[in-house]
Amino acid sequence: NLFMVVTMIVIGGITRLTDSGLSMTTWNFFKGVIPPLNNEDWVNLFNLYKEFPEYKLKNSGMVLSEFKKIFFWEYIHRIWGRLIGLTFFIPLIILWLKNGFNNNEKKLLVTLSLLGFFQGFMGWFMVESGLINKPDVSHFRLSAHLVTAFIIYSILLYFFWNLITENKPVDKYLFKISNHKKNFLISLILLFATISAGALVSGTDAGLAYNNFPLMGDNILPPILISNESYLLNEYFNDQGFLQFSHRFLATITLLFVLHT
Repeated sequence: NLFMVVTMIVIGGITRLTDSGLSMTTWNFFKGVIPPLNNEDWVNLFNLYKEFPEYKLKNSGMVLSEFKKIFFWEYIHRIWGRLIGLTFFIPLIILWLKNGFNNNEKKLLVTLSLLGFFQGFMGWFMVESGLINKPDVSHFRLSAHLVTAFIIYSILLYFFWNLITENKPVDKYLFKISNHKKNFLISLILLFATISAGALVSGTDAGLAYNNFPLMGDNILPPILISNESYLLNEYFNDQGFLQFSHRFLATITLLFVLHT
């Protein structure tokens, strides 16, 4: 499952970079597993795609062969998610019935299960936001979707670590974990904040706003932060310059803190 979750994050990144996420405009847990089997199926799916903003506002010149390319990544993304669920829940149910887990492990696995269901909902909730008025998903929902994936990965890694170190002596000089809990927690919070900010950048294409570092154009700060005008909080979190600056700042602070620790 660890490998599959990491692969899922990579597939999700490719799906985002290829603008494939809105190619599947419906969600069906069982029927959605079956891919287009003939040209008629492809034409029907393409015609359905044409009814939504992404085709009308961005891809009106797209042909069927181009649609197939973006459909591929979103289809793989959704199928891989279902496979993760199967490889997680089938062994879980079997081992649970055989009393293969202690109480702490059960709590952890229930948490993972709830997060998995939430992640599936969040994926569709994110896609749904790009099927209404504009051909882009909500960058806030994209951020929540990505951060949830990393939380699931982190809990799986923690669970795996506990399994392989159970009843094994740990060198107290090599792993002084108790002395670094606070620093580890701060590092983890900073890392997840940076990931979240990165998703906001990705969702708004804010990474294209400035291509020099540490300056942003001719200034350290983006225009919205040095302007004399007043802005609402929502305007900051929809401004490409501010979002890119936030991501840069958090990434730099995270790196410096980890190196200091």
